[in-house]
Amino acid sequence: MRRLILSALVIVASALAVDASQSGDGRKVGTLAAVSGSGVTGKVVLHALQGGGTRITVVAEGLQPDVEYVSIYYDNADCTLQPDSQNDVIARYRGNERGKARIVGVSDDDIAAIHSVSVRLGNGLVLQACATLP
Repeated sequence: MRRLILSALVIVASALAVDASQSGDGRKVGTLAAVSGSGVTGKVVLHALQGGGTRITVVAEGLQPDVEYVSIYYDNADCTLQPDSQNDVIARYRGNERGKARIVGVSDDDIAAIHSVSVRLGNGLVLQACATLP
């Protein structure tokens, strides 16, 4: 009897795992690549929210301490500013004394619509790093 129950549990767990892998896990991960020798690198993680929208986490390093940065998400794959980019700001922030920052923001756009995330200087919006997302 125990073998039968254990076998049934294994079959159910396998079916759930196959179903989850086919539907995707609602997550995208990208690597921040430095632009023009900025030295800014890091990682971007997007998580689809159950009711719609996306939670965006940016972990950046190589930042200058006490300098303001801004991260923006885009529907293009190369972090090109768009007319509505001011509506797609994730956060404004400063690096700590070690040049690192971790920020989290929420977008009302679905995860499938977000194709890149940037780190830009807060003053002048000069691109420092870009992560392309699948």
